[in-house]
Amino acid sequence: MLKYYRNYLFLLSIVSPNTAAKQAYQLFCTPINKKLREREVEVLKMASSENIAFENSFIKKYTWGAGNKKALLVHGWESNAGSLGAFVKLLNAHNYQVIAFDCPAHGQSGGKQTTLFKNTAAAALICNQIGHIDIAITHSFGSVVLMNALLQQDHLQLNKLIMITTPNEMQQAFDDFYRLLRIKPKVQRLMETHVENLFHVKIKDLNAGILCRKLAIDNALIIHDKNDQIIPYEQAERVAKNLKNCQLIPVENAGHYRILWHPEVIQLVEAAL
Repeated sequence: MLKYYRNYLFLLSIVSPNTAAKQAYQLFCTPINKKLREREVEVLKMASSENIAFENSFIKKYTWGAGNKKALLVHGWESNAGSLGAFVKLLNAHNYQVIAFDCPAHGQSGGKQTTLFKNTAAAALICNQIGHIDIAITHSFGSVVLMNALLQQDHLQLNKLIMITTPNEMQQAFDDFYRLLRIKPKVQRLMETHVENLFHVKIKDLNAGILCRKLAIDNALIIHDKNDQIIPYEQAERVAKNLKNCQLIPVENAGHYRILWHPEVIQLVEAAL
C-alpha cells in the first residue's frame, strides 16, 4: 500500500499538484486503526463503556472504578484507550475513577478521518462531562490534544498532568509524513497552505512549547525515552522548559509505545500520584 500511494501521489503531482496536495492531506488525516493487543482488549473488557454522540458520529468512552478522584487518560495517534491500560489498576488502587476514550477514527469510535482539532473537540467534550480532573495521563500526540482542549475550554480544571512522551512541533508530523510518502516540495507547500486556510492557523504556531505557557497547571511531569525513535527527546525538553513547575524524567530502553507498559515508568507514575 505504501508503494501504491507513493506512486499515485507522484503521478498525480505531475498532472495536478493541487489535487495531489488535497489527496495527500486526506491520507494524512486517515489513521491506520491497528488491531488491539491482547492486554489492551483485556483492560477494555474491565471497563463500563458507552457511545457519546460527537458531531455526526460518536466516540467510545470507558470508565473504570468509582473512586472519589477523577483521572483522565488520553491516547496517541493510531492508538486506543486500552494502550494506557497499565495505569488503570494503579489509579483505581489510589481512589481514582478512571475515564478514557477512543479519539475519532480510532479504536471503537466512529469515523474514518480525524485531525488535531477534531481530537481536541472530542477531548473537550469528555473533559466537560468529567468536570474537575484531578490527574490526566497522556501519551504522545494525546499530550497536545489535551493541551489544546484545556486552552480552548479555560473553565476546565486539571490539578496534575503526566505526559508519557510529548511532541513539540506539529511541523515534524508533516515532515515525517512527507518523507514516508516521498512527497515533492511543491505538493508539501500546497498541502500546508490548504491546511492553514482550512483551519485558519499557521502550522509553525502549532508548537506545544509555546502553547503550554498559557496552561494553568501547577504540577506537571514528562517521562520520555532519551532514545525515542518517534519523537526526539529534545522535543520533550522544549515543552518542559516552557511549562510551569514541570519535571522531565528521562528513561532508557523503553521505546515510544512500549514505554506505556514499562515497569520503571509505572513506578514513576505511582510516585507522582
